[in-house]
Amino acid sequence: MEESIALVTGSSGYFGQRLVKALAEEGYVVRCVDLNPPESKLPEKCVFHRANMLSKEEMEPLIKGAEVIFHTASAGMTGSYQLDENLNKKVNVNGTSNILNLSQKHNVKRFIFTSSYNVIFSKKELVNVTEEEPYPDDKDQYDWYSKTKKEAEKMVLAANNEDFRTCALRPNGIYGLEQGVTIFKFGIGTCILDWCHVMNLVEAHICADRKLKEGIDVSCGKAYNISDDAPSDPYVFLFPLFKAMEQPLPQISLPFYLVFFFAYLSEKLTSFLLVAFGFRLEPIVTRNECLKVCLSHYCDITAAKNELGYRPGNYKFSDAVDILMKERKTKRRWSEIINDNRYKFYFAFALALVANYLFKFIYHE
Repeated sequence: MEESIALVTGSSGYFGQRLVKALAEEGYVVRCVDLNPPESKLPEKCVFHRANMLSKEEMEPLIKGAEVIFHTASAGMTGSYQLDENLNKKVNVNGTSNILNLSQKHNVKRFIFTSSYNVIFSKKELVNVTEEEPYPDDKDQYDWYSKTKKEAEKMVLAANNEDFRTCALRPNGIYGLEQGVTIFKFGIGTCILDWCHVMNLVEAHICADRKLKEGIDVSCGKAYNISDDAPSDPYVFLFPLFKAMEQPLPQISLPFYLVFFFAYLSEKLTSFLLVAFGFRLEPIVTRNECLKVCLSHYCDITAAKNELGYRPGNYKFSDAVDILMKERKTKRRWSEIINDNRYKFYFAFALALVANYLFKFIYHE
């Protein structure tokens, strides 16, 4: 009996490696595609291929003969990369288009896209919303990652037909835990967020593949919210990490509009340096990151449960932290974090001075 072939883009990433292992356990021969090889040894019948998903010549022979594509690769999730219009359009839009076209050309049967809550996140809260939540306008999204992932998701879902079944899975992720100014928290009040353990995201992809394979129309051409189904306050959720790193929870609360203003100025400077000189300066915080920690955003996953058969496992963040700390050679203390991010503190202080002088100037006028 001929073995089924699955192709995974972004296979060397933290999520990609775990998805490859799960697909191997499902009986697939897996073509692992990325720009860099994986850190760990691949399971039997899984082969790494160094390829650029923007290249038709490199991707075509890998896609040919595949039964299902898991498109997990993307660019622009964090920091200055969110603001890089060219990078995000090239990878998230053009790259997805290239893989979609080649998949249809070579009669791939199923296409599963790793999307993001970002496609529906803008400047308003998302409170237990379903997949019926409309896409926000581009003008209401402040980063190119959100805009381009939204465009890519639309492309994938529109490509669905009887012979080429597609779906998109939207997780909410945790990014940059050790980056930025962790002694501050933004805004006031309680913010509730969704979280998604990596193995729950893997399970969702396996469930989606099984349903698309069955050809049940209800699951084809649709997007699904994916989470642990346990929304919580971010600082409560992340407490085990702060504890393990011997850091207190953030106590200094900064006004939202002040942080948002600093984020705007920081973005402008970052974008200017990137376009004018090709120099990548990491912003203190972006407006999207500011909104993410100030606005509640959690979604209803009933559709994923009922239509995909998805059942999130009961994982504990504290267990993940234990594994993380065992893998670290040394713990990062306050002095190390401040030293690594000192230019951000200097920049924040400079911005505060500018804002102070502007306020005094306007007030006296």
